[in-house]
Amino acid sequence: MDIRPVNSKRDWKDFYRVKCDIYRDDPAAVIPLRSMEYTLLDDTKHPFYQHAQRQAYVAYQNNKPVARIVAIKDDLHNEHYGDRVGFFGFFECPDDQELADALIETAKDWLKERGLDVIRGPVNPSMKSEFGVLVDGHEHPPFIMLAHSRKYYAKLLESAGFQVARKFVALLMDVPKDLAETRVKLKRMFKFADRVHKRFPNLRIELATRENVSERIRAINIVGNEIRSEGWGFVPMTNEELDFMVSQVKRIIRPQTVVSVFIGDELAGYHVSIPDINWAIKRAKGPDWLRYLQLPFLMKRIPQSRCIALGASRKHRNSGVGLLAALELCKVVDSVEKWEFSWIDAENRLSISTVDHCVVNRRYKIYHLYEKPIADSL
Repeated sequence: MDIRPVNSKRDWKDFYRVKCDIYRDDPAAVIPLRSMEYTLLDDTKHPFYQHAQRQAYVAYQNNKPVARIVAIKDDLHNEHYGDRVGFFGFFECPDDQELADALIETAKDWLKERGLDVIRGPVNPSMKSEFGVLVDGHEHPPFIMLAHSRKYYAKLLESAGFQVARKFVALLMDVPKDLAETRVKLKRMFKFADRVHKRFPNLRIELATRENVSERIRAINIVGNEIRSEGWGFVPMTNEELDFMVSQVKRIIRPQTVVSVFIGDELAGYHVSIPDINWAIKRAKGPDWLRYLQLPFLMKRIPQSRCIALGASRKHRNSGVGLLAALELCKVVDSVEKWEFSWIDAENRLSISTVDHCVVNRRYKIYHLYEKPIADSL
């Protein structure tokens, strides 16, 4: 076994090849386009690396790439929380404990050299993107920006001494199956919405347009950063990161699924859903250049969406405006086949309750995020 740092173009090809090999026989896996994965790791272009560093590694057996890991130091996280946490991500490994232990030790050594005392993950490359180990729901393909992992990953990490730091859930609504019951719920909640409107006569709900969708997402991010500052492990998104994200999703987002609730001129609540581009990527066949040619056609047919943001400002948290934002999008709920709400901290009962009140949903996936002291030896 030989673990080597990733530096050259050939190294990066091996890094990507590991993921393809690990999931080759997994019917639920979605193999990203190589450029999509490289984008998350490009420390010359991705704004995450304006406040972070990373080092990727590939493990070889008999000169064949078989496993990989990335060690990540996020200065903004440690500045925000006043701690010394390092991260690992992009972890892919066969069911081989010795190999997993060696990869983790390699990442730990890199983080320890930089003065960090805790290792947490997996994050790809942060909790603003894919993160966690899937521990339940492996039969379901991942929605956009959601992690998917082999069933044995939790065992590998726990045997390496990691403890569960936090649990996250994904909720799914199967629209054709649940629409009748959901409409009963919606009828009751629209009556509640009428009371909220009466309480705030200057309240208005606006859907984004193609012209102002970027502006609306930026405004939502300001309120979202305020909310996320209270959430476990989350770090506010920088303006540069937001602009980068907007540039990535603007081509696929449907402006009418960006909902803003205003009280006077103040943004009080919001809801953002995006089409599940993974549905299209999974159905595109062949090498990447051929998949690129198929995607424009497939993306027009995407039948499912993922809610990536739902909330209300601190001032209006208990006023019902977050529920209004969700209800506005629920008016067109029968225009999709599946609707996922994720990630949700398993301890965030308010968010789970808000979704529960509006639609029929099932807790169909569970993710674990792991951590352990760097001083611990295997």
